[in-house]
Amino acid sequence: MVTIMSNLSINADTLKAIRKKFRKEVQVSGGLKQKISHLDNLMTLALGYSHGYGNFAALLKNSPYISALNQVNIMALAKYEVENITCASGVENYLNFYCDMGIDDENFTSFCGDYIVYKFIYHVWDVLSNKSNYQEFIQALIALNTNGENKEQCLQHVSRFIPLCGLFYSEFFKTRTLDDFGLCKHKKQLNNIIVQINNELGNCGLDSNEAESYFMPHLAAFRQSLDFKTVAYLCLDVLQESSQTTMFDVRAWCSFYINCNEDYCIEKVDGIENCKMYLGSNRTLVLFEDWHFHAVLLTEEEFLYIENCFDIHGSKSDITRKTTLSLWNKNLKQGSGTRFSEMQNWSERFKRIKSCIMNEKYITESNYNQASIQSKMTKYNVH
Repeated sequence: MVTIMSNLSINADTLKAIRKKFRKEVQVSGGLKQKISHLDNLMTLALGYSHGYGNFAALLKNSPYISALNQVNIMALAKYEVENITCASGVENYLNFYCDMGIDDENFTSFCGDYIVYKFIYHVWDVLSNKSNYQEFIQALIALNTNGENKEQCLQHVSRFIPLCGLFYSEFFKTRTLDDFGLCKHKKQLNNIIVQINNELGNCGLDSNEAESYFMPHLAAFRQSLDFKTVAYLCLDVLQESSQTTMFDVRAWCSFYINCNEDYCIEKVDGIENCKMYLGSNRTLVLFEDWHFHAVLLTEEEFLYIENCFDIHGSKSDITRKTTLSLWNKNLKQGSGTRFSEMQNWSERFKRIKSCIMNEKYITESNYNQASIQSKMTKYNVH
């Protein structure tokens, strides 16, 4: 049985087993083999240590290391992963890794939300700035230089950059132009390339492999005009706009992923085929509908009452269904739902991450909140 704790003491003897768990979790079965050194460095970042695996192993020879989720530099973690890991790792891999080691932390929600945003920012930046991604960069340039109905056609080629760990979707290039990326001065050059391709390869020439050779001599100049902060701010703007209509409830998703199982689940809520409601072991009811999540928080008495219904009557009984839905509606009306607080969390998260990007320095949620409080106290001369 795994012991649940909020931090983990690591020594030289336990490091080997932890490293094995992490490699197994991140290295996707059947996927591209990863450099072991990259996986080990990524693991140390996930454990909250920022100076590489070699230094980490040397440190443990002298004394244990206490790893805690609130020590993890999520900005550095996402950046290193995007730049060095080519398998389909994502937030689920880290949660599996932490839970497998027995870490159960209230910072899971903050970690997941921040990771999703940083992963998106660094992934978009990698697509635009990494020389090996020249095909995707060309497609992005064409989409950004296209308007109207033709833009939708171009977006079919760049849409694969957009999903975030299968959890969040935003058509990043749909409402953006070359001007937004500081590429306005290259517009004439880009148009000339496109005209040349159409003249020599035909109207469908842009979709051919031969078109790449026309762009290649100019890509370095295009990339030199790109600025990381500009791209990061654009990513934050798009995510903030998207969150107004399709907000991802991280707290509800974490409850679903970590604390729910099919034994405590009622199906076809409100008669909807793919709509389920789960009783989470962390005293929540989680509504799952087509990968959208919402949750309400239960009292200890309410949780035990519903759990008892599942244990005695089963998940298929009318008693269990009516009891579960009744307490869901009651708590929703009383304001115990997670969605409103998550809207506030996302708003604060965007501000905090923008501050980190602006200052080129990562700051944890708790330190950011403390600094914000201190700033307000100073402003109003409170000591």
